[in-house]
Amino acid sequence: MNITQEYRHGSAYDRGRSDSYYSRPAEPHKFESTPYNSSKITRENMSESEISLYFKGYMDNEEEDNKKEW
Repeated sequence: MNITQEYRHGSAYDRGRSDSYYSRPAEPHKFESTPYNSSKITRENMSESEISLYFKGYMDNEEEDNKKEW
């Protein structure tokens, strides 16, 4: 997986950042391509590196304290 794929919209990293941004619980997942245009892939079908990228995205956003203001 190249760096572009690791951070693209719908990637595990992107979904981790998104879950943190919207104050959702950390539940690793990703999409085959972009959200709403592809299938959701859940933790049981992700590699360890994808799960790690999800949590990296989640924690990066938590550290930035970048949250949706409702």
